[in-house]
Order: sequence, then structure tokens, then C-alpha cells
Amino acid sequence: SYAIMYLSEIAGTIQSVSDNLYRARHHWLPHWLLYKTFENVRFATESLVQQLLPEMPRYSTKPKEEGKSKRSATIEDISTTAIVDPAAKDDKESFLLNQDQTVELSPQTKKRLHKIYNLLLTLLPNSLLGCIESHPQSKSTPDGFPSEHWKLVSYFRLLEWCIVSEVEKRMFIPHLSEFFRCFTICDKEHLDCDQNKLYMIKFLYTLTTDCKEIIQKLCNTDYGTKLMEYFISLRCSPTYISYNDESLPFLFAIILRCCEDEDFLLTFIRTSNFDWAMQYLLLETVDYPQTAVPLKAILEKAFKVSPMTRKRYQSTFLLSLSLIHI
Repeated sequence: SYAIMYLSEIAGTIQSVSDNLYRARHHWLPHWLLYKTFENVRFATESLVQQLLPEMPRYSTKPKEEGKSKRSATIEDISTTAIVDPAAKDDKESFLLNQDQTVELSPQTKKRLHKIYNLLLTLLPNSLLGCIESHPQSKSTPDGFPSEHWKLVSYFRLLEWCIVSEVEKRMFIPHLSEFFRCFTICDKEHLDCDQNKLYMIKFLYTLTTDCKEIIQKLCNTDYGTKLMEYFISLRCSPTYISYNDESLPFLFAIILRCCEDEDFLLTFIRTSNFDWAMQYLLLETVDYPQTAVPLKAILEKAFKVSPMTRKRYQSTFLLSLSLIHI
């Protein structure tokens, strides 16, 4: 990793080094970004790629301090994805800040960006799946998982960074099936505090921001069903609470966007996961304030299209209020 960081440093100051690394990207980027066991190598590779596009805003790859939740983290600590602010009330999704800020780039930088982005997209079908399957997944332990389990974090964080406009989102549409194949494999493992899945859902959130075409794809295919079946593990540990309130706002924000489609909304409210989420993430806990915001918005939409749902939850609300005042 020190050698890669050295390359990153000199690539930022010597243009010829940057150009040579860019031209040779096929030889080093996939190997260093995905296949290396040590996460420091993968993090250093992220920094190196960012140096190849100096006009782009950068993000830090510094690992988050243990026990530090997203609510107390700075923007440099938490990748490029939006922060959720329950206090903001300007519009229907105003709790999602920094939504898809368009970056103005020179033609040369755009061309280089799309070459790198296309290379990353070619890794989706086989390389990503091989990366997941290269380490047998086991159930969680009190000590968590070693970093080799989270080989997809750097990949999806970098992929998200490449999305600077509507163009990159549309470029990804042909790869949605490959993305959800990978997502399903991760989700079925039921790994607690799964960092791979966290960055996949963050990436999908960015992908669906102001992109009705992709949202419609989710609504009209079984991709939306996979989101409804998303595995969630609730435990009282601060680590689990922090992880869930970082990941779940993005999940339910995506579902909220899909709920603009009434058929999708009606399907979702008939699932057991809908009632489970409302009960354990909204009504019977105060541990997930950021997650509660999109859940409330989904519930409001459900009340408008389903009188039965509204009636069913009236008694639940009254019971919850009575418990609060005990």
C-alpha cells in the first residue's frame, strides 16, 4: 500500500506519471482494487484513481473509527454519499442532502472519467462474483469479519464517485441485472453489518437520484422485490444500531422513490417486511431517527392508497402513544 500511495503522490504532481498510469489502468486497477486481501491496498488504489482525475472532487478512504456512527462523522469520513438530515423539510425528499450535485468537467476529463468508469463496469459480471466467492462466508462472530470479506467496498465507493451526471446513470442501466445478481448473493449470506451490502445500497441510492428510468426498472422487475426482501439484523449493540441507521435510510429512500408507482406501493404494503419495518424501526424504537424519516413518508403514501392500511395502523399508533406516556 505504501508503494501505491507513493505513486498516488507523484501522479498528483507529475503529469507524465499520471498519463502512464491511466494508459496502463487495465493492468493494475482490477488487481489492486478487487483481488488484494489487504484493505489498505484497496484504499490506496481508490486514492490513486482519484489522482488521475484532478478536476473531480475527492473523498477520503480513511477507515471510520470504531464505534463512530454516521451521525457524528464528518463528510470526509463517510464517502461521497449524502447525509440524512431528519430536520430538513424543504421538499418530499429534503432529508437527503447533497443529492447528485453535477460536476462541471473539461472534455478531456470527461473522456478519461468514462474510460475508467467503463473499465469498472466490465468488472461486474465475473470479477465481482469471483471476489465474493473467493472467501467462504460464515456467520458473524463477536469479533466481526476480517477485512477480506469486504472486498466490494472500494469498488462500489469508486463506482459511485464516477457518477457525476445523468449520463453515467444511463450507462449503468445495461448492468442492472449483474448488479442485482451480486446484491442478491450478498444479501442471502445474512452477514451482520455487511459492509459490501452497505456500499452497494449507497451506490444504488445515488444511481436512482433524479433518474426515473432506473426507478421504473426497479418497479417493473423483480429488482424491487429484492429490495423488499433486504435482510436486516436488529441487535442492541451500538455497532448494529450505528450500522443500521447508516444503511437503512438509503434502502428506504430508494423504496420511497419506487412507491411513486402505486402498484409497487400496494405490493410493498402487503408484504410482512412492511409491517416488520414499521413496527421495529419506527413505532417501537427511537434508535433509528434517520431511518424513521423515509418510513414515515412511505406510511403516509400507504394511507392515501389503502384505507385498510390506515385503519389497521390507527390502533397501533394509539397503543404506541400510550406506551410513550406510561
